Amino acid sequence: MKRVQGFTLMEAVMVLAIITATVLCVPAFNVWFQRQGVSLAAEQLRADLQLARIMAINQKKNCAIVINAPKPNQYSNSLNRQTTDLASYRGGVGFLTVGPDKDDAKTQITFNCQGMSTSAAAVNLFLTDQEKHAIYRVQVRGPGGISVARWQGGGWH
Repeated sequence: MKRVQGFTLMEAVMVLAIITATVLCVPAFNVWFQRQGVSLAAEQLRADLQLARIMAINQKKNCAIVINAPKPNQYSNSLNRQTTDLASYRGGVGFLTVGPDKDDAKTQITFNCQGMSTSAAAVNLFLTDQEKHAIYRVQVRGPGGISVARWQGGGWH
């Protein structure tokens, strides 16, 4: 028997199917990666707010998280002087001054020595990716509760 070299029709069809699937999925993966970046940034901000709350209790001093300081899309902790830059997250994460529900964002959240927010009303911070595919709200309530929600379908979930 002679050995024939080359591809079978089935092998060629499989290669084309894989290439087509890859081309169609790349844009979806790009959006997913951007959403992951803003999601991770929102969770990090929540964790840093919780840390500021604990530091205020432990050191018996007010502790503030200052937004857009020292530069835009950065925030800093007043007690440990730690600065977090949102540019390090995928998708060009940044702060919004007004949320999609027209609520204003604050520029500072302060916790007192009992770990409570010094603001009687809920304080909101809004994060989004560069393309505004995903918007997250990090909210601090008066007693010190901190939550993260995502804007979907006209409401926070």
